[in-house]
Amino acid sequence: MKVTVERTSNWGCEEKPIDEAVLVNRTLHYQDRINVSSMEEAKTKFWYDEFISSGTNHREERGCIVRDCEREEDVWEIEIESLDDILRLFDKYGDIIIKSSIYSEYDFSIEIYDTYRE
Repeated sequence: MKVTVERTSNWGCEEKPIDEAVLVNRTLHYQDRINVSSMEEAKTKFWYDEFISSGTNHREERGCIVRDCEREEDVWEIEIESLDDILRLFDKYGDIIIKSSIYSEYDFSIEIYDTYRE
């Protein structure tokens, strides 16, 4: 399966995070979550009109408001076929974080944890 990969120290940068990564440009679907407990509360915020005017399937979900969005994006991806592939990344690059992906096209994301972050 293909997963996204990033490096903590390169957050927001376009540098190749690891040797195995391939840069892909494609249309991706993600869930935009905002930490507001309800649509009623969101309606009182200055950004509500912009939020509601784009994306689809606006809803409340797990203590947030959510919309489904689509955008063309550059992402670094790698192929993971087994747990051994993940362990090889750990052996080569050190600590890694495996997390859910914000994009529906990917099952999860790997972050090479090479510097402190909050």
